[in-house]
Amino acid sequence: MKKHNVIYLAVMITLLQGCTLQPSHTKNTPPKAPSNGYEEVNGISSDLQTCLFEANQLKSIDDKKYSNQIFTLYKTVSEAKYYMSIYKSINQDTKSTITPLYTYKINNICNAISQSMMSELEKGVLQSVDK
Repeated sequence: MKKHNVIYLAVMITLLQGCTLQPSHTKNTPPKAPSNGYEEVNGISSDLQTCLFEANQLKSIDDKKYSNQIFTLYKTVSEAKYYMSIYKSINQDTKSTITPLYTYKINNICNAISQSMMSELEKGVLQSVDK
């Protein structure tokens, strides 16, 4: 379980090593499913890719309203990236506590972003039904 959390966290923080919110215009063929149990595309978990996509959509809907959530997402990923840069040098007790903490933090903000996206989509559906 600990190994999966570390791998998942490492995959998620690769976001800051070259991934942006801008969509890619190149066509990629999806790789085979990795052995770690998480679906990945270009080294980033599909859950995190979805989170980034939804954050980008919320930014385009109302940048001011969702800027705090988007900032929190990138701040948390940045913190996790730093943690992973020192991961090999810290003791096992710290690893067993902090790795799940960052996994939780990223999952928590992604869940909040997903809920906001759902709310915005619901508003759009209701507006079109009312017309």
